[in-house]
Amino acid sequence: MVSTGAAAAAGQVAQQVLRRGRLPLDIRVDALLLAAASELDLSRSDTARTALGQAVRLAEPERLRRPFHQATVRVRRALREQQPADAGRWRAAAAGILRTAADPVAPIDAIVQPLTEREQEVLTHLAALLPTEQIAGAMFVSVNTVKTHVRAILRKLSVERRNDAVRRARELGLV
Repeated sequence: MVSTGAAAAAGQVAQQVLRRGRLPLDIRVDALLLAAASELDLSRSDTARTALGQAVRLAEPERLRRPFHQATVRVRRALREQQPADAGRWRAAAAGILRTAADPVAPIDAIVQPLTEREQEVLTHLAALLPTEQIAGAMFVSVNTVKTHVRAILRKLSVERRNDAVRRARELGLV
């Protein structure tokens, strides 16, 4: 739990960001989620629900999910509780409802961002169980570049290990 002062300061920062006007969509959604988190920390669930609702309405036309997947556990829990049973597929994905133990194969909607061509190429090499150095040699790039691609793949597929990324990619038909 965050201190009352820190939560209030986070809420103020979020409000300042929102007042700035023409900011990118993902920053505005992040600010609303930060405001919701600070309201939850201050035990103001009604105000938090309002901020969450605004974030969902703002993100839905563009089908933006990354901020929701990166939100704190408390915010995601509050979002899941707020979603009606008949929520659309996008809202369910944003709330994390699609990722349950009853549904071990994550749908394609679970991918926060699509993989780039180079990330797809690295993923193919990972599926062939090649070590990082051999992937770098095959792609004519540095080892650090391969590591950067691997980190992006892990983040985009919402996994923590290379073998989990390959497994998830096979489930999704990416390799």
